[in-house]
Formats: sequence, structure tokens, C-alpha cells
Amino acid sequence: AFLHGFWVLLKNFIFFAPKRQVEIEFSLPVQPLKAEMNPLAINEQLEAFYNEHGEEELNLVSYSFWHQDLPEIQVREAEEAGDLSNIPDAQKDEIIQSFKKSFDLAGDLSPSDRLADDLGMDSLSIAELLIWLDEEFEVSDVEVTEVQSLADVILLASGINKQVKTEEVKLAEQWVDEKRPLPELPVGKSIQECFLRQCDRIGKYSAVADEMAGVVTGLQLKLRVLLLAKVFREYENKRIGIMLPASVTANVTVMAVLLAGKVPVMLNWTVGRKSLEHARSVAELDVILTSSKFLDKVDNVEFGEVEDCFVFLEQIKDDKINWGNKLIALLQSRKSADALLQRLELNDINEDDPAVILFTSGSESAPKGVPLSQKNILSNITGAVEVLNFHARTALYGFLPPFHSFGFTITTVLPMLSGIKAAYHPNPTEGRRIARGCHYYGITLMCGTPTFINGVFRGSRDGQMDTLEHFVCGAEKLPDSVVNLVNGLPHAVILEGYGITECAPVITINRADEPRLGVGKPLPGVEIKIVDLDSHEELKTGERGLILVNGPNVFEHYMGVDKNPFVEFENERWYDTGDLGYLNEEGFLFLAGRLKRFVKIAGEMISLPAIESALTERWPADDSGAVLAVEAIESEEKRPELFLLSSAKIDLKEANEVLKEAGFSNLSKLKKLIELETMPLLGTGKTDYQTIKGIVREQSGE
Repeated sequence: AFLHGFWVLLKNFIFFAPKRQVEIEFSLPVQPLKAEMNPLAINEQLEAFYNEHGEEELNLVSYSFWHQDLPEIQVREAEEAGDLSNIPDAQKDEIIQSFKKSFDLAGDLSPSDRLADDLGMDSLSIAELLIWLDEEFEVSDVEVTEVQSLADVILLASGINKQVKTEEVKLAEQWVDEKRPLPELPVGKSIQECFLRQCDRIGKYSAVADEMAGVVTGLQLKLRVLLLAKVFREYENKRIGIMLPASVTANVTVMAVLLAGKVPVMLNWTVGRKSLEHARSVAELDVILTSSKFLDKVDNVEFGEVEDCFVFLEQIKDDKINWGNKLIALLQSRKSADALLQRLELNDINEDDPAVILFTSGSESAPKGVPLSQKNILSNITGAVEVLNFHARTALYGFLPPFHSFGFTITTVLPMLSGIKAAYHPNPTEGRRIARGCHYYGITLMCGTPTFINGVFRGSRDGQMDTLEHFVCGAEKLPDSVVNLVNGLPHAVILEGYGITECAPVITINRADEPRLGVGKPLPGVEIKIVDLDSHEELKTGERGLILVNGPNVFEHYMGVDKNPFVEFENERWYDTGDLGYLNEEGFLFLAGRLKRFVKIAGEMISLPAIESALTERWPADDSGAVLAVEAIESEEKRPELFLLSSAKIDLKEANEVLKEAGFSNLSKLKKLIELETMPLLGTGKTDYQTIKGIVREQSGE
């Protein structure tokens, strides 16, 4: 606008530029404005005052003194209101009444009302509206441009995204690599070696991207990692904590810690102060790398003593990243992988040396420290690359936090070691933004829990997810509804897998070229045995028993807890998963539930997950996750009783009828209903059964 105005002045020799004749009139309003008036009443009064003399004629002024050059007037066509036919009238009315009350609006409102033109809402009011949508309806990823009418508000509050034709988006030039090298299996005996070799191979082609960092090439990624690694080498402790969401910054930080010869300790900020302090104590941390921008977005989290260890990356950038360090990192980045490994004293890394320390979810007990070795991580990545059919256009979308075992190995480390490009979004619950990112980055591979994937579908618009080819999911039962959503895309298939933090984490996964059965077959090099719960004798094909795992992906021991999770079988040490399942004749694994979530009543083993699964058919999960859980606790007669906890409106009698119709015996009858405002969930989207047990104990008077 400035350049255009400057050009108008120049071509009219400044003094000859056409001018508009303006008349100014001062007068007092007939009715004074009052502070207690709502915005709509104020706007109506001002509208009447300014238009007292009728509509003003359009008076265009030429851009040129020498000839008639009038500006073009573009009339913006009103956008059609969204389709509200699938929303019940009672729900629409409830949203409108809540909207009227929150924004002090009177009279009858219509879904076709424009927020600005008809309801007098200005930019500040729209900002308040976005906050209201978040607080009242947990809709947090809304752009200002998405709310133009009351119909848009109703759609968003109902969890429905307005369907509009997706506009063509020109991808960043660096992201579209026409001659990009094909992905390859990681080469090297350590993560650090594989990373450096892969950066040199990818070179000028895109490696990672997000909204903050933009597109980062392989050479740029290598330079940034080396720059931070020089700073991290100054820390005395061999272990460095990391508390960051899925992002390019997280990738750079993780790899910089490793190149500094340190072990990254990934911390879960969603588990609360007690678990964070426990993790800090177990790992003996004195430095935790995080970001002030990230912490500003984390609500209602108490860090306690952990906060004393925070070192902010923004502060490191200001204090440590000077021109001298940048020059050193630039010179280092030009060296080969072999030369750098020797220069950084990383060429003697053993395959059994720790590569990362993760913590179990803590859904059923206190989080346990899990050191994963170089061999554990690399074998898992190698197996995943062999199974998944990567190609030059493969683009992964990472939104699982890197403290999540799958988020660390598969969405954080695997792309940097295999040569596929990866884009990131920091919040897995922001389905609309992730869906837009799928379209912008041309995503072909998405990894996440069924709950998060379902949220992306609900937030997507027509065409935004058409480039997707593979969805890889796990951590919870895959509902048929999510399978149907994936099947509705032009080229996509969904691959369900099974993994555990202690196994780095992937154990089994379905293949795209085979039928989707259970949770798939074991990765190459991974073995599974199904044994009897008591005798640990191997069971026949199809018989349900305890799942044991053996392979290069299995960890060695826990940190900070005296627990042996291994059993001797056939003169070898096998990891006891604590899960029940069976293998079919083709080698597919089928899960039957977690041993800890079985309860014995009158001599019969009752599966709590099976009960939950039957109830979920009637009351399915919503965008935020599960809406119900079942827990058992002993009564005064020492007989276990089943409790139903729910954030949905469930009648206990109806729930028991559902179980009866599903074929459950009277031993599975639910004794008590506990209504919750929201279900306790972990940051990974899993149900927080540790909190649920506490609620049940409190309600039962224990």
C-alpha cells in the first residue's frame, strides 16, 4: 500500500496528485453513549447517528492527474452459511442461548446472522468468542476467518467443520523435491553416525519443517544440530532433560544432545508435578531444556522443583549463539561424517550404550525409567523402514510428543535417519490445523492414536487429506468408525500396530500388502511367544495367554525401581509384557487385554477392557478421547465390585442391559456409576487409570 501511494505521488509530480474534498461536521448525539450499553446497542446507535443524512454517494478519485484512472471496487460476496441439517434443533438452541448469555445479546437470533454486520461484534468480541469456544466447547484451533456468522459458531461448537472447497495451496519450493534421493535404511552403528551420514546424503533437499522453522534442508539441519551441540557439551551431567512438543526444535535439540555425547531424557509435562519430580530424581537431572514460548501455552501445569532445572532455548540463543560459535559450526558442517565422529569423540559408541531415557505412561502405576540403547532404537527403525513402503514423495506428519515412545522413535528419529521428510505440529488435539497441514505439506504418512486420528478427520475439509497413503496407529483399540473414515480416502490404508515403551516401542504391525488382522505380525528380528500365566509353558496356536517378546528392540532394565520384568523361557530372557493375547496360524497377533486389567470374580477372569469395548459400541469416544472406563475394587465382603466412570450421560441400568445383550454374564454386572465432568487422560491420549483408581477408592470410602 505504501509503495502504491508513493508511486501515485511520483507519477503526479507530488503537487499535482488528485485530492478528495472532505467536509467535517461536529454535532452531539441525540442519545449519549453509556458504559453499561452492550456493543450491539452502541453500534446500532452509532449507525443511526452516522447515517442520519442518508446513504453517502460513492465518490471515487482518480489515481492520475493526467487521465481518468479510477480504483477498482470489489464487492465481497457473502459466504454461504454452513449446513446445519445434521445438528439437532435442541442442540442448536442450546448453543444460541449460551452464546446470547455470554455476549449479552437480546432478541431473536438467526443462524444466518453475520457476527459483524448483524450482531455488531468487533475484533475484540471475536477474540472473546474464540476463547468462549475453547472454554465452553473445547474447540481450541479456530482461525478468526472461520467465524463469520452464527451458523459458523454453531458448527464449531457442535464439533463439525464447515465443508468448503479446499483452495489450492502452493507448497514451499524446497518442500517439493523433484529429484529427491530415495529413502534408505540407516547406515551406522549409532544414531549419531546414521544422522550425520543421512544429512550429507540428503544435502540441499528438505528434511524437516513446521510453521515456526519453515522448511529445513539436510545441510541446514546438520548445521543447527552442531551449533547447539557445542553449547550442550559444556554441561557436566551426562544426562540432559528435554521438555518440548513435536517440532523441528525438538528434533534439533534431541540430536544436538546426542552429538554432544549426552543422553536425552524425555519428560512428559502432562503427568503432573509429582511424576515430573520423580522422573527428575530417577534420571538425576540438573538441566532440563525447554522453551518459554512452549511453556506459555501449557495451562494448569505445576512443575514444582523441576522448574529450578529449566534452561530456556531462547536464552541459549541470546547468550551462547554468537558469531564465533556459528563460524565453528559452519566449518564443522562441511566435514564428512567420519571426520566429525572422530572430532566429536563419538566413533567409539557401543550398540548397548544408552541412546535415550523414556518413562512409562504411568497410567496404572508410577512412571518407570526406561533406558533404550542404540541397538534398541536402530533395530526398531530398521524394522519399520523394511515394513513401510517409503518412496521419494513420502512425507510424515508428526504430532505425537517426543516423550511418547512412538513419538520419539518413529516420528522424531526415524525421518532424520531414513531420509524421509517430516513436518510437525505441536498439539495433537488441534485437528483442524493438522488437517490443513496435511494439505499444505502433501502428507502421505500419519502416525498417531485412533483418538487423535479421528480428531483430524473431524477437523478436516474436503480434499485436505487426499494425499495420505498410510495411517499407522496403536496405543488403544482401533474403532471401526476410524477405519471407515480412512477407507473413504482415495488411496489410504490404516495399519494397526502394537508397541510398548520397553520395546522401543514397535513389536507388531499390519502390512499394507496383507489383510488387516489383529495388530499385525512382528517386526523383522522380533519374536513373540504366548505362554500360560502360571507355568509359563508355551501355548498352542489360537490359545490365549501371556505375551512374551524377545529381540534387539527389548530394553535391558528399569531405572529407579527394583523390578525384574523378564522371564526365562527356552534358556533365554524374554520380556513379560503383562498383556494377554494369541497368535493365529499366519502369525498375526490378537490382543485380549492387559493382565492388570483383569479381575477374578467367583473363579472367573473378567476382562475390564472387554466390558469397556462393549460399552463403547453404545457410547463411543469423542474428540478428546474415551468417555467411559471400568474399574474394580473389593467390597467389604472381599468380593470385587465393578464401577463405571463416565463423562457422558449414561444410565447404569441401560449400561448393564448393553452388557447383557453383548453376552456378558451376571458376574460382569456394574454395581455403581460415577459421573465425571471429563475423563482423566494422559498426554498421549490414553485413559489415566491411576487417577481413575484413586477416584473409585475415594468414592467407595477406602
